[in-house]
Amino acid sequence: MKKKVCTFFLCGAIGMSMTGCGLLPKEEELPTAPILVEVETEEYTVAKVARGDVRITEAIRANYVPSASEKLAFRVGDEVVEKVYVQVGDVVKAGDVLAELDVSSQKDQLRQQQDHIDSLHLQLEHLYESEAMDLSIAQLADDQAAENQVEGWTSQMDSVLGQYEDQAQQIRNSIQVAETRLAELEREIKDRQIIASIDGTVTYLYEFKEGERAEEGRSVISLSDMSQAIFESYSENATMLEIGETYTLISNEVEYVVVARSAEEMLEEGIDAKEGRVYLQMEEVDPSIEQGASGTIYLTIEESLSTLWVPDSAVREVKGQHVVYCMDEQGFREMREVEIGVHNGKITEIVSGLEENEVVILD
Repeated sequence: MKKKVCTFFLCGAIGMSMTGCGLLPKEEELPTAPILVEVETEEYTVAKVARGDVRITEAIRANYVPSASEKLAFRVGDEVVEKVYVQVGDVVKAGDVLAELDVSSQKDQLRQQQDHIDSLHLQLEHLYESEAMDLSIAQLADDQAAENQVEGWTSQMDSVLGQYEDQAQQIRNSIQVAETRLAELEREIKDRQIIASIDGTVTYLYEFKEGERAEEGRSVISLSDMSQAIFESYSENATMLEIGETYTLISNEVEYVVVARSAEEMLEEGIDAKEGRVYLQMEEVDPSIEQGASGTIYLTIEESLSTLWVPDSAVREVKGQHVVYCMDEQGFREMREVEIGVHNGKITEIVSGLEENEVVILD
């Protein structure tokens, strides 16, 4: 945007012609009017020379990949959640019950069915004891009959065995039916429970409101094996990281200290890793990180600390020299040759040619 400034210049002197003595004066001549000259100056976007750090960095990106993870849900829906036994950050073992719907009815039936099965097994045990006693008596009778050569004698042993076998089979059939029902009740209970299938840490927990009903298949709890908490770098520039070195990785505005590991090291420790990838192992586990969370390492390639700098747009190249334009006291611009240092696409270090707080033109 241009700003017009009008400046007045007095170009002629005001003169008076006077006559000689005794003569009438000539008609007075009017002074020449001043000439108005219109001068244009421009309105610029400017910035001050600042002091700070100038860095060139590489952004190396990575994704969080726990060595094992699972999302858990109820298999039954439209029932009120009775109890949640864990919180985010809790460490659990495979087989632990993490949450459940109301299973009081199934558990009562389960106890009754188990008592019934125990009773049937006891009946069977008593039956076998009675059979053993009756078989002993029958054996004596058969032996005596054989000794006395009793004609037409029918073996008492065969009769006892047949009688008890029928009773025992009836009890065994009852036990099988009861155990089938017991297994059904156990499945009904498990369908109303969330059970950990791996050792891990609770990384996500859906918070149910009071009286809220479960939705079949909806993820309620996430578990991750945090024993190997790693980020996998997928950037092409990941090879700039030095294996074994410690770096700061930023994920969701949180800083984590990580150590660069090679795929070979991961494979040796039994972790599924891809050849050529760089892995970043966290020094401290954060259970709030979910699988697939992204992170970035800003690797400093070059830097100059506590130096003078200006925005990149202030620096121009004229005949092979770097220059900036400054504002003079009258608001006009003047060209200044400068020596530059580190520049990162946003700001440029000024090594010489400018002083802190001087004003430079950006456009």
